[in-house]
Amino acid sequence: MRLVELVRASQAVTSTSRRLEKIQLLADLIRRADPEEIEIAVAFLSGQTRQGRMGVGHAAIAGAARVTAAGAPSLDL
Repeated sequence: MRLVELVRASQAVTSTSRRLEKIQLLADLIRRADPEEIEIAVAFLSGQTRQGRMGVGHAAIAGAARVTAAGAPSLDL
């Protein structure tokens, strides 16, 4: 599963106030994930990364602003 799919599902969940719709969106995402991706997806959706600290500081964020974005999403979970 591409990370962009998870991000889009997360955005859809935050854009609705309907509880059942949120559940449906999350269930659809988890259903599409491979078994080994489910733990990673749930961790990201709950705001808990598996490795704890990300190690991203001000210099890394500033450097990211100078990088050209990829033409298509390619990062997998």
